[in-house]
Amino acid sequence: MKKRLLSIVLLLAMMLTLCACGSAVCEVRFEPGGGELVSGSLLQNVPKGGAAEAPELKRDGYVFDGWSEDFSAVEGNMVVAARWKREETTSVYEVRFELNGGELVSGSLLQRVEAGGSAVPPEVRREGYAFDGWNEALDDVQGNIVTAAMWRRLYKVLFYSDGGEFVSGTGEQLVAEGDMPDVPELRRENYAFAGWDTEPVAVSGDAAYFAQWKAVALSSEEVFKKISPAVVEIQVDDASGQYSALGSGFFIDDQGTLVTNYHVIDGAVSGQITLADGSVCGIDAVIGYDAALDIAVLRADRKDSPWLALAEKGVVTGETIYALGSSEGLTSTFSAGNVSTASREIDGVRYIQITAPISHGNSGGPLVNVYGEVVGINTMGSSEGQNLNFAVDIRELGKVERSLELSLEEVCAKEYPRGASGGESPSDKGLYEYADSAEEEPNDIFLLADPVKNGGMIAGELPNGSDLDWFVFSVDRACEVSFTVVPGYHEDMDYLLCGVAKLNEKGDTQVIEALQPASSDDLEFMSGTVKLDKAGDYYLVLLLDDSYPYTDPVYYLVDVKW
Repeated sequence: MKKRLLSIVLLLAMMLTLCACGSAVCEVRFEPGGGELVSGSLLQNVPKGGAAEAPELKRDGYVFDGWSEDFSAVEGNMVVAARWKREETTSVYEVRFELNGGELVSGSLLQRVEAGGSAVPPEVRREGYAFDGWNEALDDVQGNIVTAAMWRRLYKVLFYSDGGEFVSGTGEQLVAEGDMPDVPELRRENYAFAGWDTEPVAVSGDAAYFAQWKAVALSSEEVFKKISPAVVEIQVDDASGQYSALGSGFFIDDQGTLVTNYHVIDGAVSGQITLADGSVCGIDAVIGYDAALDIAVLRADRKDSPWLALAEKGVVTGETIYALGSSEGLTSTFSAGNVSTASREIDGVRYIQITAPISHGNSGGPLVNVYGEVVGINTMGSSEGQNLNFAVDIRELGKVERSLELSLEEVCAKEYPRGASGGESPSDKGLYEYADSAEEEPNDIFLLADPVKNGGMIAGELPNGSDLDWFVFSVDRACEVSFTVVPGYHEDMDYLLCGVAKLNEKGDTQVIEALQPASSDDLEFMSGTVKLDKAGDYYLVLLLDDSYPYTDPVYYLVDVKW
């Protein structure tokens, strides 16, 4: 009975509610659909025909997508459900950089990159290698990536200019394996570039390339213009301060290294150098010399002067050559000629026999080829022969050691010490006071013999047993010729050898009579009278016996009469 009564009550309540909505207010219920309320109300009573006010909802991982029903004009009770769609999230990936033997310079080795984005490659380096990129693409990232640095080994490539200068590029390069080196552009005055010794190729190891040049022949005017700034005049004095010799020389580098003949400075204790521009400088030191080769290497008190290149190849007979020097004190005297004999050996020294005129003062000057390269050192000429001149082959310069640091005075003291015979230095040669003239070195071969006049007295010296002094005299008829040779010290009589010679049919010298020791009024000398059967040229030669024990030179006077 009670249950039935309850059912009736509930039915009446529902009817009353329906009657109420139908007449005034409707109920609107909002179902969040898994979301949660942020603001507003989920259950609202709305006047019939009115609009419900949408509550604000949220749901993790979802985006609100509207309501299931329209509640802008409510006509009855209603339930409205929230609609959701899953939130579209952006994926993030990890990009890891492996150095593969390198080291980090800047940037990050571990990066987080959004899908579709690009990683920022770090800056890396590795000693002896060139960076060659990463082994994975770093743009449009769609997943986790591990990328490794790629490297190529670096090799050293050298380009040697061999006297040229670089116009572009460099002579030393580090090039990655497989790449071509940057071949430099070169130039060299008076030369044409003829390529490299081998053709440059892609690098697979250390490599070296050497420039090849072809000399361009110059006109005589161009040769003079090229060499004259590097040629100097050398004047030296003896211990008394008197002028003793004049010669020439030439620079072989920009550090003041100067080459000349040894006989130019022989016996000198001071000197000066006059350059092509007229300026004067001193001689800092003798850094090397060889009396037998007749070469001296000096260091001038001057840097950055023009200098001459030495020829790498020897001359050939018939080749055109040029000589430059201070002939008889006339500076910058330039002469041309040919090579008569490319290699004439005299006393173990290689000479170039030339037709180019040279005179006193030319000694030590350069003999050059048509390229302006030094092929020889102008040394001597024959007074008897026409255009019979000689230059020491420049290749003999390599035999001269350049480790000395001596003044001219020290060289003189070394070569002419006061020895057991009590001799005098070259600056105090008493016999020279009685002479009409003095011998002129070099005269150690008959071709370079000093001329002797009838009744003229000549003073000379023999520094050691390797020296020979030749004198030539001419007679115009058959006659007797008397010879007197007086040594400076009577002890020297035991070692002094003198002979009269002539040329045989083969052109060789032949001794026809030897002078003999003699004495008069306590004066000891060598003497002899030779009967000559015809006119012509004859020679007197003086030398020392190999057993000569002293360090002083032997001074002497020569008197020839006919």
